[in-house]
Amino acid sequence: MTKQTGFHNRTSELTDNYAEFFGYNIPQAYSNTTVTEEYLNVRNNVGVLDLSYLPKIEILGPDAETLCQTIFTRNIKKLGPKSIVYTAMCNEDGGMLDDGTLFRMSDNRFRFICGFPETFDYIQGVAWAMHLKVMVKDATDLYSNIAVQGPNSRKVLEKIIWTSGHDPSIEQLACFNLAPARIDFDAGLPIVVSRTGYTGEMGYEIWCAPRDAETLWDSVFEAGKEFDIKPFGLAALDLLRIEAGLIYGGQDFDASVHPYESGIGFVAPLKSQSDDFIGREAIEKSVANPTRVLTGLEISGTIVAEINDAVLVDGTQVGVVTSAMYSKALDKNIAMVRMDIAHSKNGVKVEVGKIDAPDARLTATIIERPFYDPSRSKMRQK
Repeated sequence: MTKQTGFHNRTSELTDNYAEFFGYNIPQAYSNTTVTEEYLNVRNNVGVLDLSYLPKIEILGPDAETLCQTIFTRNIKKLGPKSIVYTAMCNEDGGMLDDGTLFRMSDNRFRFICGFPETFDYIQGVAWAMHLKVMVKDATDLYSNIAVQGPNSRKVLEKIIWTSGHDPSIEQLACFNLAPARIDFDAGLPIVVSRTGYTGEMGYEIWCAPRDAETLWDSVFEAGKEFDIKPFGLAALDLLRIEAGLIYGGQDFDASVHPYESGIGFVAPLKSQSDDFIGREAIEKSVANPTRVLTGLEISGTIVAEINDAVLVDGTQVGVVTSAMYSKALDKNIAMVRMDIAHSKNGVKVEVGKIDAPDARLTATIIERPFYDPSRSKMRQK
């Protein structure tokens, strides 16, 4: 049966537009507004998103770091306690099985927030094959979480989040760090807050026990009244992440595409990461002779390209559309595309559309990705 998140009683008062993700009902959009208004509210103000459906995998025990160093592309040895890193997980061929954020909760305890439930079985299988002293636990149902995103997110949360003198306050919490915290005071609702998000804006995620979810929701919305805080759904999130050039599994990458071909080569730092990880050898060979790259496209007009549309030069397919939208914030028709590297330079003119419908193709130009705030200054601002 489809499950409800801890926030369902609150979101169901505001919408009946739900979609099922990994067995959970999650709001796609809210009533009395539009998806465009939801997304622009996050860009200009502050919004709240229920992310409780995302798979959460606990990795703990004496060999937890060894397992993480093997399955993830980043150098986990450099990740300090209460720090977070965005990373990929690859197969032996270097193809991306998943991506996500890895939280180091303590020396021997990690939490991976990822995109696919199947990732749990894969990680557990590697742990068993290596005979490691480690427990791999599916913790998805153990935590409810919301994302509070937008330029006013800090102003909202600093009103209600208490941290001890041993942990940074909301004002001090740096990007990709976490802190154990309480709501309102030292004996208030226990939470974990992280400076993370999937929108390209300053933002936070808050984690709590499902039984406390409604109390957390009410506290955040009460604190956000003066900023006219609003919820947003997954449809608006998709616009935000495309505009910010953030990739999505099953569209912008799959198991046949390695991190460099997915536009996130930084998560597999082959020079600074001396240790082996699953898929490293295949990625090294591919990087030595690159053939594809994920880049951006600006399309003429307002007709949004479709996923898997062909990108063509002189009638020959040289790429494929992986994500697309019309950006109201930028007033541009944009797409992310995986291109043959020979045709991926900025300024290259292409056509977009169906191979068998040449008269309906759109003209476009290769541009840099990300489209919005390419320096990531908004996300990382102090």
